Amino acid sequence: MDPIVESAIRKRDELLDLLSKIKHQIEKLDEFISIARKLEEDSPPPTLPLPLEEPSKGEPDSPLSDGGVQNSEGVARENPHRRPRTRSNPSPAAVMEGVLDILRHAERPQTRSQLLESLAERGIRVEGHDPAKVLGTNIWRYMKRTDEIMQSGEGYWLSGRPLPE
Repeated sequence: MDPIVESAIRKRDELLDLLSKIKHQIEKLDEFISIARKLEEDSPPPTLPLPLEEPSKGEPDSPLSDGGVQNSEGVARENPHRRPRTRSNPSPAAVMEGVLDILRHAERPQTRSQLLESLAERGIRVEGHDPAKVLGTNIWRYMKRTDEIMQSGEGYWLSGRPLPE
């Protein structure tokens, strides 16, 4: 083969490899941004410290440590601006055990939506304002501790397993 063509093919392959790495970095940045936004949404608004004395009649509502407020009569009520947190989710370990099992049996990389559907079929329900973000956060935290899972352009996949063509 002509050396110029061989050189062009090598250069193209190098650029494709670089493009793949850049896409992977962009995916990681998008995931980071998504998690950062989720954390901003979930953070309760800052509250002022409780006064040392009981509020007297006519004073505005006082914040409580649980995010609720106490009115001037000393009656606690929930903060209407705070979303309730979901506490019925399975443990992250149970979720990740299910995710790993799904990926072991999958023929292609799986998106968060596909993983959520497969988990639900197994009786593992991930709940929250945005279940896909909750699952993504679980996977992201798991990926920080281990290299068992990777993210491809198509979704999540087992690291030691070759991607299907």
